[in-house]
Amino acid sequence: MLTFRTLLCKKARFIRLTYYLPYILDILDMKILSRLLNNCRKPDRQIGMELGISGGAVGSRINKMEKLGIIEKFCLKVEPPLLGLNMFYIVVNSQNQKEIIKNVKLAGMPFAIVPCVGGITVIGVIVKEDMQQKIELLQKLMEDVRVMSVFEADNTKITHNLTRTDLEILNQLIEDPRKKIDQFKATNRRPINYEFVRSIFMRDHPGTTDEKVIDAFSEYVCSLDDSIPNGTYVDMCENLPIVNPLNLTMPVLVMRGEWDGIASLDDLLNFFRILIVKFVTFC
Repeated sequence: MLTFRTLLCKKARFIRLTYYLPYILDILDMKILSRLLNNCRKPDRQIGMELGISGGAVGSRINKMEKLGIIEKFCLKVEPPLLGLNMFYIVVNSQNQKEIIKNVKLAGMPFAIVPCVGGITVIGVIVKEDMQQKIELLQKLMEDVRVMSVFEADNTKITHNLTRTDLEILNQLIEDPRKKIDQFKATNRRPINYEFVRSIFMRDHPGTTDEKVIDAFSEYVCSLDDSIPNGTYVDMCENLPIVNPLNLTMPVLVMRGEWDGIASLDDLLNFFRILIVKFVTFC
């Protein structure tokens, strides 16, 4: 019998294991868990090929471990810089962790809390803006605590030019990190609610639409229906780009609307670069 509760994470994807039942995991179960710990979105079929069993057998074992409580849940962890947020770390030496977290919440959102030996705690703090002011505020709040170090996270290698499609996919994966495109294709509609409709105005260019218009529009849309067609969403995930640039032999004009949230500028530039025709214009 195993009696443990632990949180394991790696590469921004993780699963939580909770195990209190008198169930003995065999070698295949352990190998499946090992692969899910590295990437919980790894397809059952791919895991099965690596282990020499069918994808259906892998899925059956995963479902069994979920029902027994061995796997508590799958989670998606998104790095804050990808969403345009800033992050800094503070290292303190104190036994009163609850008071430290309380002070941190006054300056930003605790993202990672790592207790270390000797009463040392490392805390990652997310802030949207005015990071230097938030750091100074937190240092003042912790005048009675030994602050060993404060430093900004190195986000230079992380870009946050997410498109509307990217955010749609993230929104779906937060609800179910193991969700696959086949599940989206299984139905031709997807559920919506007031918050979903409102988020359309807030995610790309917040502040460009009057709040009263947003509220009125969201309420009216939800009064008409509680779901929307799913086809365009599947196309965005599976079929873009529809045109192969290598097959275009005629003059090409590539245009991108200022408020386009489907393709990023980098997406279109990559398409533009591999065009083989001589007469091309990018606007």
